[in-house]
Amino acid sequence: MTRIVAALLAIAGAAAAWAGWRYGLWSDGEPGAGLLPGAAGAAVAVFAGTEALSPGADAPPPQAVRRLLGHGAAILAFAPALEVVGTIPAILLLFVGTLRWVERLPWRVVVPVAAGAALGSWLVFERLLDVPLPRGLWWDA
Repeated sequence: MTRIVAALLAIAGAAAAWAGWRYGLWSDGEPGAGLLPGAAGAAVAVFAGTEALSPGADAPPPQAVRRLLGHGAAILAFAPALEVVGTIPAILLLFVGTLRWVERLPWRVVVPVAAGAALGSWLVFERLLDVPLPRGLWWDA
């Protein structure tokens, strides 16, 4: 079953890479709209394809399934959290939730990593790239 899922992910990654290519990876001397999805899709295709073709155990251990479900739930909760609380608090919640309760890391690791991810996102997008991040319903009210 693991190989089938990996093969399906490799196909999806290849499709995303192709879509990114069609959007254009580079235009007018700067990154095009398709660079990030194309690169991400290519990475998914390569890594998932490698997993699909590698010899090994087909059944993942139970803790791997728990972690996968936890990460999936956190990512699914991230989009609605963006709408309600905004980008920076949503990033904090995502990192705290996944690092503390999915990965079971101690608070002394979780807090600085989550704060660094939120601060780094704010610095890169708001300050460096001058891209406004969604503020959420709480801040717009």
